[in-house]
Amino acid sequence: ELATELSLYRDISVTVIAKDLTQASAPQEIYDELKARNIVVDVLVNDAGIGQRGIFHETDLQKSIGIIRLNVEALTSLTGLFLKDMIARNSGKILNVGSAAGFEPGPLAAVYHASKAYVISFSEALAQEVKDTNVQITVVCPGPTDTDFFRKAGMTDLNALKKNEVMEPQDVANIGY
Repeated sequence: ELATELSLYRDISVTVIAKDLTQASAPQEIYDELKARNIVVDVLVNDAGIGQRGIFHETDLQKSIGIIRLNVEALTSLTGLFLKDMIARNSGKILNVGSAAGFEPGPLAAVYHASKAYVISFSEALAQEVKDTNVQITVVCPGPTDTDFFRKAGMTDLNALKKNEVMEPQDVANIGY
């Protein structure tokens, strides 16, 4: 559905590759499939992310590990795979979606906050590493955004959501871009 919408909106070709990014092999599979189709990625947006609310020792440990696999491992793998090609052609952009949550510890969302702290630190370090190239690494750190994230993470009762301090996803995308 989104592919069709994007194709009509921007008159572009959209390729859908459905993968579960909590699986360690998924980033390599995506990279290999794009290579096989001779698709060059000029802009990589690492925007997948999940969280969960609760006292760490009382929450589902496997879900916490899944958060790390998606928010940290998949982002790192995708960045590593595509960054090499961008450096080789001296062109490209990577936008990593962090979070305002990455700037402070997050009781009741400890793993999520820690994973977003990683995204911020990793992105800022890479930006310095590539500063003498034509490759850009950017991290955007929005506050609450109007997506399904809060419902899925069990966080719909946050004060920030009640105060209407929620950004539209399109606004976050425009700011990041």
